[in-house]
Amino acid sequence: MPTRDFVVRDLKFEREGIINVKEFYSLLKKWVMDHNYDFTEKEYIDSLKDETEFVKNTKIKWVNERKVDDYIKFFIEVTIKFKNFKEVKDKKDRHTYKGTVNVEIEAYLEKDYEEVWEKNFMLHFMREIYDKTVDSNKFNKYKKELNEEVYDLINDIKAFLKLEE
Repeated sequence: MPTRDFVVRDLKFEREGIINVKEFYSLLKKWVMDHNYDFTEKEYIDSLKDETEFVKNTKIKWVNERKVDDYIKFFIEVTIKFKNFKEVKDKKDRHTYKGTVNVEIEAYLEKDYEEVWEKNFMLHFMREIYDKTVDSNKFNKYKKELNEEVYDLINDIKAFLKLEE
């Protein structure tokens, strides 16, 4: 099984107000594509909370991955929860939603994602020693790079949602 080294864990923030969900979704998708990640929508749950007023809750989970080399992959998992969302028209007569948006982000490196070094105990042991001694600088560089990418994404999301630092 590949080894995961977490860089960002359980980072959460939320905003209540009016949100253009279509533009928000486009922003996230554009960021993922601009940074050469492949994304998979692992979860999409839409539930109607109040049928008379069409208030709904939605949960979306994206797993974004990018192959760095033959040994390392970057992963950024983004979970978005829209709570008590009700469709409203904004000043420009666009379809927007009023409610609370909650964003959760985790990011990690996955080592030996092809499981080349997992075939037996000795190979696995040698890989662990190599990772901790010989290639530790490379992994630190990768962790820093992934951390910078995650905070770039977070800053874009916060700017869109107009959240203060």
